[in-house]
Amino acid sequence: MKKIFLKVFLLLLVCFHIGRSNAQITPQQAITHLQKGINIGNTLDAPGGETSWGQPIIQPYYFDDYKAAGFTAIRIPITWEKHTDTIAPYAIDPKFIARVEQVVDWGLSRGLYIIINCHHEGFIKKDYSPKNIARFEAIWSQIATRFKNKSDHLLFEILNEPHPLSLANLNDLNKRIFKVIRKSNPTRIIVYAGNEWSSDAELLKADIPKDKYLIANFHCYSPWAWVSGKDKNIPWGTQADKNEIKGIFDRVYNFFASKGIPVMVNEYGCPVGKSQEWRVLFYKTYVENIRSHGFGSFAWDDGGAFKTYDRTGRKWIGGVQKVITSSGEQ
Repeated sequence: MKKIFLKVFLLLLVCFHIGRSNAQITPQQAITHLQKGINIGNTLDAPGGETSWGQPIIQPYYFDDYKAAGFTAIRIPITWEKHTDTIAPYAIDPKFIARVEQVVDWGLSRGLYIIINCHHEGFIKKDYSPKNIARFEAIWSQIATRFKNKSDHLLFEILNEPHPLSLANLNDLNKRIFKVIRKSNPTRIIVYAGNEWSSDAELLKADIPKDKYLIANFHCYSPWAWVSGKDKNIPWGTQADKNEIKGIFDRVYNFFASKGIPVMVNEYGCPVGKSQEWRVLFYKTYVENIRSHGFGSFAWDDGGAFKTYDRTGRKWIGGVQKVITSSGEQ
């Protein structure tokens, strides 16, 4: 009798652990794995093709280097417009979506969290017409179907920086795409943002989709006048400067915390043209706020002005990587 009881107990224990390992991760659980992220920008999001903006094609060793450097998540911006038919049923080029899947699999196979999106889709941003809505829905339907059996470490982000799409149209589009994705991916985490340039203020004005598996997202390059300025000699890093960044994060945190919705910053960064001392301090300030507020984050790396990783030389630039993957304590 004892042997039978022991066998039943062990069987139940195994089933319990299998059930737990296969359970869909919640947004609240996922966000803890999304705090040390980086973008592979200006590549698959380049409308003219993967190398059309001067970057090399993505290689599997990127993901080895990301993981070894301490990153846990990678955002892969993707532009589908020129790889998709302009007439119904709006088929995506099979070679292109296969290439996207190859890159995604490189990341997932290394235990990394991956975000894919629709990035520079000018057709829907500039002309919110019934035909373009149908085309955008078809793109997401094909993406969702293609990737429906991937690990829950893969997240879908609806649309990057929808400028000049109006807030009303963006709210409508978000609702539509949630429905499209949910047909084939009932529990996959979906990332949404506000309109225009996806700032914190725009996120707070956007409708919150009625869904259990979602993460709110905003972009932050504040202060933009300094980040985008050509004068390399203007300093940054006073207490007032730091307080400005903290104020942004406080406002977003206070808005979403009571709603139980996790938040991420899918883009933030400082260009390489700035003083290295100020650049490191800038990232430290952001990372400190990201960690203290419990946000996910993905530093913008485009291989050029915002480079942190030398993709060909396999080197990290100026110590910024160590700051991004740190605990955030200064």
